[in-house]
Amino acid sequence: TPLGFVIGTGLESLMHQSYGRVFEGFFDALAAGTFLYVAIVEIIAKEFADRRAIPAKYLALCLGLLMMALIALWT
Repeated sequence: TPLGFVIGTGLESLMHQSYGRVFEGFFDALAAGTFLYVAIVEIIAKEFADRRAIPAKYLALCLGLLMMALIALWT
């Protein structure tokens, strides 16, 4: 992570302003996709395998997705 931060910061400073924004957006999307993949494959699947409190789990999942969507619209 620190090495990626240093490389990303260095490349962004070398690029023109508009290309730097595209570069930053691409890697932000890549990081968000990685977090979503881990959540879906590793965490959510195991949680829903346990059949206890399914309605509460669906509610928490939907609220979490809604919060992520609102944050994406806000930023």
